Amino acid sequence: SCVARVVALEEAALPRLLDGLASADERACANLEAALCGLAVRWKTSDPRSAPLLAQLCNRLATFSPPGQASALRAATGMLNQSDEKELLNASVAQAAGDLLQAGRVHESLRPQVLMLAGALIARVPPGQWLDVCRNLALAGLGDADPKTRTAALLLTMREALQTEHGVLNEALPLLHDAEPTVRRAALLALGGNQELVSEDDLLPLLHDPDHQVQQMCELALRGRGLQDRQLELARLISDESPAARLQILQHLRGASDVEPGVW
Repeated sequence: SCVARVVALEEAALPRLLDGLASADERACANLEAALCGLAVRWKTSDPRSAPLLAQLCNRLATFSPPGQASALRAATGMLNQSDEKELLNASVAQAAGDLLQAGRVHESLRPQVLMLAGALIARVPPGQWLDVCRNLALAGLGDADPKTRTAALLLTMREALQTEHGVLNEALPLLHDAEPTVRRAALLALGGNQELVSEDDLLPLLHDPDHQVQQMCELALRGRGLQDRQLELARLISDESPAARLQILQHLRGASDVEPGVW
């Protein structure tokens, strides 16, 4: 209810909201971010107040605390995500969002938030705009030491503009076997449906992943490629580390009419 009351003040609330992002208190910044996101939901990018708000976030970014900077970038991303991706941003909003993206790039701690903003921006500008910047951000993010950054980079690769960037997608492939389960989940989400780049054989080991969600996502990806229950059962057996489990395949193939024994 506090957020709703602040949002109802419209632009009159902005000076205090932006001043507050200088606070080092993460909880306070999260509260301010919630109000900024509420305004973003109300205004969307078509509102004439949206571009000035993005410009203020950019101009004052250096004065915000680290949690305040992250909140500013997330609020901007939320604003760009409020409308249909097929609706292109007007020039002033796109320029202000791009300026904020560039301002955020110089802060190493903001890499995950910058990548998310890049994805929201490139989805709503004409083809080719910001592509070089987003490609470089994705490549750097995929090799970053921070799991949150790698995850955000994978989500960026899912944007339509980067789906034909084979150099980027090839760099993402090793993350299917990343040490962090959250990264493996994001990699499956980003690459699991790409049959040209990722074969069924590449996916099979993930049916035995230590993370249950990764197992489930892998199964969904294989089902999306047409594998049925019997084939999934065989897939689990043939990719099992236990020789005894793999031997069971011979029993399953005996008398089976809906699978090709030679393939298995």
